Amino acid sequence: MAFFVLSLWFQAGWFLAVAGRESYLLLTLAWVGMSYVWQWRNQSQTMLSMVAFALFGMALDQANIYFGILDFSQTWLPVWMIGLWLLFAWYGSHFVAAFAHWPKRWLCLLVATSATLSYYAGSALGAVSFESMRLSLTVLFGQWLIIAQLMTVLLMRKRE
Repeated sequence: MAFFVLSLWFQAGWFLAVAGRESYLLLTLAWVGMSYVWQWRNQSQTMLSMVAFALFGMALDQANIYFGILDFSQTWLPVWMIGLWLLFAWYGSHFVAAFAHWPKRWLCLLVATSATLSYYAGSALGAVSFESMRLSLTVLFGQWLIIAQLMTVLLMRKRE
């Protein structure tokens, strides 16, 4: 039940960030802040790993902008997307714990598929666009397979 509530919290934050973008930026950042305060109080041992993971994701998406995989209509990663990466890193630490009993390959496929669909949904909401949707989604899926591997190693290790 707790993971279900955390999932709803993440999905609400995702929607705030992606659908609201700059219009709801302060609310999105407050949402992220509340998530991290909760984490600090309950599982502070994961904080450094979460921030490192989020920074990696931000750098990767910035590279995706540079190489034309993602288009946010600006040169730099938008602040709402930075907030979303921080929120995903928070959620990811709970996600890998909830699915730790799954075979790693299935967990990685679930993460990669969900993340790729998330970018697709962001495109449908007008938050991001792709020069070539097929190429972009294929690259993102491959990147997220790697990210999922890193996530399971980095975030699970800190929970033990």
